[in-house]
Amino acid sequence: MPVTYVIGDVAGVVESPVYAIQAMNRELKALDAREFGEGSELESPGAAGFQPATRQAAGRRHEPQAGPGSRSTDGQTPSAPGAQARSADWQSAVSRIGYPQSAAGPAPVRIYNASQPFTDHVPAIKWDGEWHITIEVFRDLGLAFAACLILIYVLMVGWFRSFLTPLIVMAAIPFSLVGILPAHGLMGAFFTATSMIGFMAGAGIVVRNSIILVDFIELRLREGMSLADAVVDAGAVRFRPMLLTAMAVVVGAAVILADPIFQGLAIALMAGEIASLLISRMAVPVLYFMAFRGRSLIPGDTTTTGD
Repeated sequence: MPVTYVIGDVAGVVESPVYAIQAMNRELKALDAREFGEGSELESPGAAGFQPATRQAAGRRHEPQAGPGSRSTDGQTPSAPGAQARSADWQSAVSRIGYPQSAAGPAPVRIYNASQPFTDHVPAIKWDGEWHITIEVFRDLGLAFAACLILIYVLMVGWFRSFLTPLIVMAAIPFSLVGILPAHGLMGAFFTATSMIGFMAGAGIVVRNSIILVDFIELRLREGMSLADAVVDAGAVRFRPMLLTAMAVVVGAAVILADPIFQGLAIALMAGEIASLLISRMAVPVLYFMAFRGRSLIPGDTTTTGD
């Protein structure tokens, strides 16, 4: 079986040696057949046929002629995928390059997306480029958003003196996705990192609107109003300040709607705020009623019944 061994250009500094197999016609044509040992064949995708290649002593890795921008360390040739990859048998190709094998055959080649391989003693494929950056950005933003949600929850637990009420308040955050995702589709825009930032920024506004509703409900309960009447009154009376907040966000984000970089931020803020406004106005009072319909607040008490 012929072996397809390909190298590619590596932009920037290579963090660690990575063994990658990649099809690049330009690099294949630049390889010198004298660099390879006997028993191997080099197949050039797009070429008329096979190019016989020689191999050096058994157990040594061959070192092909490096192309512009490639990096080699101690005979190891890391390369980054970038060209049109040929559908080749990766396992067979790796086993023919000279890596040690077990009795059961060659070990499976592990593919890494957002992290570097843990060792350079086994073959691995590391995908790099824009997709690598995308994965890292969304991973870091997701972790930061999770930390923010935990902090918001802790602060509201101290304010409401309840473990359940903050969950009701924060339940409105996912409602903004009902508007964000369809809005991106209608605008023909991708959900980018700026869209994620807009979703995170809008979460704070959404929580503020929910706090307005819950605080008004508890105010009415302390005045002696029934729970059913309090939740209905909150959705009706507190809708105007929520609407004014949403309008301010929409007008402010509209100025960057045409920007190619911050378009996702504008769409996330505008659509997320509108969707959350319409849904949370009804959902938050209903959730509060379902959670506390079997309980009541003592008139004049400033705390919610503990959970």
